[in-house]
Amino acid sequence: PRRQAMADPMAVYLEAPHSTRLGLRSPEVVEQEFGGDVRDFPTVVAGYREALARHGLLDFDEQILGAIEILCRDPEARAAARRACQVVLVDEFQDLTPAHVLLVRLLAGPEANVFGVGDDDQTIYGYAGASPAWLIDYAGLFPGSGSHDLTVNYRCAAPVVDGARTLLGHNRHRIAKTIHSFAEREPEDGALDLVSGPDPTALTCDAVQALVDDGVPPSDIAVLTRVNATLLGPALSLDAAGVASTKPVDLRFLERTGVSAVLAWLRLATAPAQRLPGRDLGVAVRRPPRGLRPNLVDWIVEKPSLREITALGNRLNSDKDQVRVEDFVADLGQLRALAEGGAETAELIVAIRDIVGLGTALDNRLDASR
Repeated sequence: PRRQAMADPMAVYLEAPHSTRLGLRSPEVVEQEFGGDVRDFPTVVAGYREALARHGLLDFDEQILGAIEILCRDPEARAAARRACQVVLVDEFQDLTPAHVLLVRLLAGPEANVFGVGDDDQTIYGYAGASPAWLIDYAGLFPGSGSHDLTVNYRCAAPVVDGARTLLGHNRHRIAKTIHSFAEREPEDGALDLVSGPDPTALTCDAVQALVDDGVPPSDIAVLTRVNATLLGPALSLDAAGVASTKPVDLRFLERTGVSAVLAWLRLATAPAQRLPGRDLGVAVRRPPRGLRPNLVDWIVEKPSLREITALGNRLNSDKDQVRVEDFVADLGQLRALAEGGAETAELIVAIRDIVGLGTALDNRLDASR
């Protein structure tokens, strides 16, 4: 399962090298963040880079990191590159990773003739180190630089622009800006209607049903969510209401980080006390992340009961590891007590989300993608 709420179990082996190389981050730190999903990652990423070099190959990330290494260690190459790049134009500046920013600065040199275009409100590659800070602190990266605001939105109707401005105004770290819709654009009734409530799925389905009742073909209606996994609820509700929709997910949905973790916790909550499934223990002890070393996770997986896991924790030399194991045992014990007391599946899922803390962990991972 992936670090963020994604599906592909192999994706971590693509995402982790991406995070360490373009994020200019320690492989050891990245390995810990991935909660044991990429074992021996420092050795793996070093071996991967060596294999690329040995075979004369480059992937996209290696192009950037390799160029940085050459520019840092070879003064002649750096001077030649700067002569060829007397003015550097960079679009979508807010989506640069730390490696990209360093490459731009190395190419620009002391003259720093860098024309950066971007919008700090549109950063979407935070998981790789992209940050609105590049634009917020542009003058710090390129001393003496000026700015020119683009204040007219030619794409959206005024209600959409106004709504976006109101929403983005809640962001704490952003460049203050004025933006308005193109004056010659005709106003559009119903361009934006804001509706809120405790049940987003029901609100979504009601809105879709109202459009269908007004004669709008279902194929002309789009439902957008932050991640496509959250489309499952509306899709099921629409199907029950007889409204046709495109299937948003398939069986791979069960492999997603959040879903697979919930299923593992549920199986552990209802398994025989002396036969806890090792595979599910391996998932649950890392979801939510507890900072446990990979070898400690392996030891826990070998213990078929909470009593034996507790005994293992008591034998550990590290006080921090002891506390982390105790917390895991306490969480699982509380969940098993709920199950033994007759709690429904929905109640157990809420406990996994709120008491165990899986919901907060997944939210934090998702927020890191900003």
